[in-house]
Amino acid sequence: MIIYTCCNSRGRLVELCGDLGLPIVFDIIKTASKDGFREDWLPLLLSKICLEESCFPLLFDKLSSVDKFTSEQTFLVRLLAENLDQRFNEVIVSDAFASAVLSILYRASMDVNFTSRGTSALPTGDPAIDVLGYSLITLRNICAREDPPHPSIDSLISLGLVRLLLVLLRDLEPPTNVRTILKNSNVMMKACPYRGFRRDVVAVLGNCAFRRKECKMRSEMRMGSFLCCNSVACVMRIHFRGSGRYGQCRMFWKGMKTMRGKCPSLSFRVQLIILGSLSWV
Repeated sequence: MIIYTCCNSRGRLVELCGDLGLPIVFDIIKTASKDGFREDWLPLLLSKICLEESCFPLLFDKLSSVDKFTSEQTFLVRLLAENLDQRFNEVIVSDAFASAVLSILYRASMDVNFTSRGTSALPTGDPAIDVLGYSLITLRNICAREDPPHPSIDSLISLGLVRLLLVLLRDLEPPTNVRTILKNSNVMMKACPYRGFRRDVVAVLGNCAFRRKECKMRSEMRMGSFLCCNSVACVMRIHFRGSGRYGQCRMFWKGMKTMRGKCPSLSFRVQLIILGSLSWV
């Protein structure tokens, strides 16, 4: 608490992010992750150091001495994701943080075993899966900022965020209602590692595509309308909450169905009805 109070000064914050200060922060995270320490000042302190400054990549890497994700890294990513979600309109994250989260998402998507279908929501207890999920949630919130849009969004798109998400979506097994129809299919596809994974992927895609025509076009060309229908239909049927940042999924659906000459809204709506996920017009 004393450290957080002292860091209200810019000079002290710079010192804490320096060579002598970061080992203290590292020990605080290690201790807090083991003891379940969740005082209000800790996420606020880490928010200053990681979201607004550029210390996140260094801290995250230092929390693991092997080439595997750890519970301490999960603790840090979860704390930052929850803090950003609660203070959505207050915090503008640094470009360094946004790029680091995307790099972690790339790595986690390679480390996670997609052969077993997850039955629980986050946290699952598996560090790789939890890091994957909280990275998606963080990127969802970064890309959801509307007025003004977050300056890192275009950079994330140029670094391959949309391409990565589309690959994850392409290789993912169909949602439950579609999987029932295709139960005799022998095609092996990746399973959702946790409950809500498809929702989170589509939410980030929707936020990236919102008011970005070029991104929408790129998404539609890579996905195809049927894949888009499957994914958005699942989100609307199971996870759609209809407001807030989850509501961006609706924006994604609206943008895709009105694509000029690419995916006529009537055809898109019919396919959603056929899939049993849309009963209204």
